[in-house]
Amino acid sequence: MKKKILFFLFFLKIVFFINYFTYNNNNNNNNAPDIDTDNSAQFLNNINLKTNKKLLSYNNEPLEVHLIPHSHCDASWLKTFDEYMEFKVNNILTGVVNELNNDIEKKFNWAEIGFFSNWYNKQDKYTKEIVKKLIASKQLEFISGGWVQNDEATANLDDVIEQMTQGHMWLKDNFNVTVHYGWQIDPFGYSSLTPTLFSKMGFKGLIINRVSDSVRQYMKNTQQMDFLWKGSETLDKDSELIVSTLDSHYSYPDAIKPSNMYFYKDRARMFANQLKNIARTRNTNIIPITLGDDFNYVSASFEFSSNDEWINYMQENLEEFGLKKIGYSTLSEYFEALQNKLISTNTALHLYNKDFFPYSTGFYQYWTGYYSTRPVLKRQIRETSDLLRNSESLYTFAKAQYSSNSMAQKRFNSLQDYLEFTRNEVSLAQHHDTVTGTSRNYVLKDIYERLKNSRVKTYNVISNSIEYLLNKNQIPVNETFEYQNVVDLTLLNSQEAYSIVFHNSLGWSTKKHASIRIKANKDQVNSLKMYDLASNKSIPIQIIPLNDLNNECQYQLDEYILFAIVSIPALGLNTYTLNFEEDPSKQTDSLSIGRVLDTNSNVPTFETDRYTITFKKNGHLETILDKKSGTLKKVNQYFREYHTQRGGTYIFNAGPIDEYLESPSRIIFYDGPLVSQLTIIYNKNSTDVMDCNETSMVTQRIYKCPTKDASFLPTENYLETGYSIIGEMNKERTIHYKVESVSNRNDEFFTDNGLETRKRIHQKSSVTSNYYPTLHYVNIKDQDKNQQFTVYVDRSVGVTSTGGDIEIMFHRTIEFDDQKGLGWASRDSSRSDGKFYFNFDSIDNQKQNEKRISLEINHPVMYMAKKISNLQSYRSNYNSEFSPLAKDLPDNIHLQSLKTYSNNRVGLRLFNFKVNDDSEQSQQPLNIDLFSLFKTRTFKEKGLSFMDYSNNNFINDFKTKKDNNFPIKSGESEYIFKKSNNNNNNNNNNIKINPLEIKSYFIDLNNNNNNIYNDNNIIFNSVVVDKLVEDSRYPYDFSIYPISLASYDDNGKYIIIITKNKGSNYFGNIRLLLYLLELFFVLFIFSVLIVHLLIKNFY
Repeated sequence: MKKKILFFLFFLKIVFFINYFTYNNNNNNNNAPDIDTDNSAQFLNNINLKTNKKLLSYNNEPLEVHLIPHSHCDASWLKTFDEYMEFKVNNILTGVVNELNNDIEKKFNWAEIGFFSNWYNKQDKYTKEIVKKLIASKQLEFISGGWVQNDEATANLDDVIEQMTQGHMWLKDNFNVTVHYGWQIDPFGYSSLTPTLFSKMGFKGLIINRVSDSVRQYMKNTQQMDFLWKGSETLDKDSELIVSTLDSHYSYPDAIKPSNMYFYKDRARMFANQLKNIARTRNTNIIPITLGDDFNYVSASFEFSSNDEWINYMQENLEEFGLKKIGYSTLSEYFEALQNKLISTNTALHLYNKDFFPYSTGFYQYWTGYYSTRPVLKRQIRETSDLLRNSESLYTFAKAQYSSNSMAQKRFNSLQDYLEFTRNEVSLAQHHDTVTGTSRNYVLKDIYERLKNSRVKTYNVISNSIEYLLNKNQIPVNETFEYQNVVDLTLLNSQEAYSIVFHNSLGWSTKKHASIRIKANKDQVNSLKMYDLASNKSIPIQIIPLNDLNNECQYQLDEYILFAIVSIPALGLNTYTLNFEEDPSKQTDSLSIGRVLDTNSNVPTFETDRYTITFKKNGHLETILDKKSGTLKKVNQYFREYHTQRGGTYIFNAGPIDEYLESPSRIIFYDGPLVSQLTIIYNKNSTDVMDCNETSMVTQRIYKCPTKDASFLPTENYLETGYSIIGEMNKERTIHYKVESVSNRNDEFFTDNGLETRKRIHQKSSVTSNYYPTLHYVNIKDQDKNQQFTVYVDRSVGVTSTGGDIEIMFHRTIEFDDQKGLGWASRDSSRSDGKFYFNFDSIDNQKQNEKRISLEINHPVMYMAKKISNLQSYRSNYNSEFSPLAKDLPDNIHLQSLKTYSNNRVGLRLFNFKVNDDSEQSQQPLNIDLFSLFKTRTFKEKGLSFMDYSNNNFINDFKTKKDNNFPIKSGESEYIFKKSNNNNNNNNNNIKINPLEIKSYFIDLNNNNNNIYNDNNIIFNSVVVDKLVEDSRYPYDFSIYPISLASYDDNGKYIIIITKNKGSNYFGNIRLLLYLLELFFVLFIFSVLIVHLLIKNFY
């Protein structure tokens, strides 16, 4: 019997050793010989504290350990925002506030203001006073302070600024506090945009966590866990930020985790052993330690009391542990101590000027799939953001125009609530598990529904703003301006018309092609006329049928695409009318009849003043001639699909690759004065009968101008490729543009981080490790021939390039979970409609035009429609145009945003994207006269989130050094433009903006013309559009089906596995299993011993 017991004890020891080994391999994926591994079972070896005295010191100096309590609360992931709020966050914040109020030594750090504002607004007056007291005493500190913790690969520049501003302004309005330190602990890699934006928001430091395992190990070995990060070479020190990297993750060190039931002295001893290892990786004796994890402190009393025991013990034995100080800390206290130490010791920091993409957690573990995961949601987030942009500027000007009218201001204030609602919802969507598509399906469906509600409210704001801006007399009206995804002309009689009001949200006047999806009877189409209301002149139109009988998938639709060239002033409105011409002699043949092409015959050439484009027999791009330079290039456009291997929502693992969309079932050619288009249809089945639910479609479109202008219209600068495809299980779809005969040095390509392009170098490794995120475009260059090939995108995607081949992943459908904590597969079989825009030009031209073309694509003109019964009466009562600016903004100044906040604060942001050349003149800041341009009376410069701003002058006190051996070789700025030495301060009426600089101001736009309207006549429309319109909205003019996220449904066999953190599911499950085995064997042996003793005593 004794032998059996000894055998079981020996077996238990083996299991325990395996468990310990698994843990160490999970937390130390790259074992460096000079860094000890963390031994969480060190309590088995009783540490003699006397003999370890000063082992914790750094350069013989005792450690100063800052314990940072926090709770990482995902705004959406495994549950919705509301579910987390109800079941987790309410308890966390209530408990933490009580604990802090009862003990002045306790401190806490909170990041997500979306959650905090929701909780705080529901508290009674007494609790609110306690919170204010805790903030004033610096026990409760806000870190980062955004509405959420945003993603850094897929969130757009405008939206990152938006969500940070929402949080910062809420904190300022409620507590009069300003955030100074950043906390980005969970995004899956880090963008160079982050230090640039955060430094312009007045941040003094940043904590990061998710850098690749191999990179983190290198940083530890070379003591670069604290470093100086330069976001942009052009902005130089204005984009620099001091950064601290967490040792392993944002969770508790394993030894002191409250859930581990160790004796408090054993906790302290194990933690001391770990601190010894951590100290050897830092370049000062100032050590940050996180006390928290996902949704920790639900039981704040238990968690704090568990920590108090071992903390008090270590505080009572500082000298024996080799410590100078240990205790609860705020992020401010940590960074202030670190900065003081760095400056006082004259310690040099490594200067880093790239980004941290892609993020990797081991072999076959490149987190590059989420760049393209759930493309439909990514597009809807971007569209809603742009719609909000349109409503913000229109509302701002409308409210300013009625600044002297008290009744109008009250009514505008109620519309302000709609804007605030949409800002919060767009901000919520920037969370690092939302815009990434890495949440549960039903959670993302909830986000989509929130965005739909936001859009309805935003249409209401736009409709009312247009009414206020254009209605001359403010007389009551029967019809309102409405969002109409399809303008139904069958509702018109011969005397009626539609007023189509276009809005341009950019700071320059624009003239470009616009499309309107219409419903009309076939015999009426050629009698349709479009007029410029101001001149009462008809303009050229072209109509392409969506109900062509040669396209069975749309035969039931009595719908068409109407194309026109519209002109709209900067930030302004312009009105066009649509009606039927009854006089046959005045009717024009505007309908383009489709011609079905033989799939084995040549495809017609597209010809414009800008390009000549030829296609292969399957309708894919073959050659492009740039008429400006006379250069002809062969460009092989094609589609492919990877077969998923070990990938998931986060991870992309390239499996075998096949051709995709190679052989069309049908090609239809349309041609006219404004547009040439190929509609390419792919039937999934080999039969002639179309299965429309499975059908894929590609459109090739080029825009033409019938009149010769001095310069090309923005829409003439590219070949537009549209697509409509459904997701198929375990397929990851890509589009390729392979340019032949490109001299591409080092296999370089360039991606966009929202502010500037970053250089990528294709490494000789797997395709998955060479995927990078881009927000707006990707390009390759032939430096020897001064040629650039750019593909613009309509949402964030993953891209790569090698050998002159631009590869873009635009849809992925995965059946498996990749063991990164989600526990559910995406199974995204939704239909995704989108567009790519291919541009061929010289490098010199694109250096000037690249950003502006991107802005024109991403901020298209929008329209609202109103049915009018009497055109003459409408002309009498409505202005045809609204032009708020005295003149256009300079060519390279982008109006980043124009917003109205509470208390009539108007926020203006201007971005100088000037990257023309290296001449002295180009390096000068641009001067802008805000007083005359915006007719403003006052302006005051602010930080990027509209807080009071001061430069981080202490950055100049740091010594820096470069590490040419740093393992990341990709991601530096493409261009460097030196800032002028001239004074950059504002003077008199002028402001000065340097290249790549965003400047923010509060301005006064109150109307000074005493144009006071009668209160009783002002019209206010409380309802404009029904949600059903959103439910049937087509994503693009060519789309077969309305937007549908029916596949965003989790009901299935997958089970959520709760793990330590995202990224440790695989090892976490093994550890859990081994722990259960240990427990089983302990109980088994204990039972055997009891039974043995009972039997022995019985006999």
